[in-house]
Amino acid sequence: MGQTLSQLAQLFIQTIPTVIFVFVLYVILRRFFFGPLTAVLKKREEETQGAVARAHEQAAAAEEKARQYEAAFRLRGRKHIATGRRLGAPSLKTGKQP
Repeated sequence: MGQTLSQLAQLFIQTIPTVIFVFVLYVILRRFFFGPLTAVLKKREEETQGAVARAHEQAAAAEEKARQYEAAFRLRGRKHIATGRRLGAPSLKTGKQP
């Protein structure tokens, strides 16, 4: 039993430099690699979310503009139907295209 404990103590003492090395490596990687990497990824995510929000706003504006054009087109078509003319048909008075 005494020999087993002696071997365990020796094994533990031999692992101390490895534990210290792993801890130092962790600190160095966290400071110089994972810290900047996390900052870049966070900034990239914020920019992406901003771009997505702008795209949604632009899509909504484009849909509204399309509705306005469609309403104007329908109104123009109604005016021409009321006057008995087709869209693009020459005027009876002038013979010219509208």
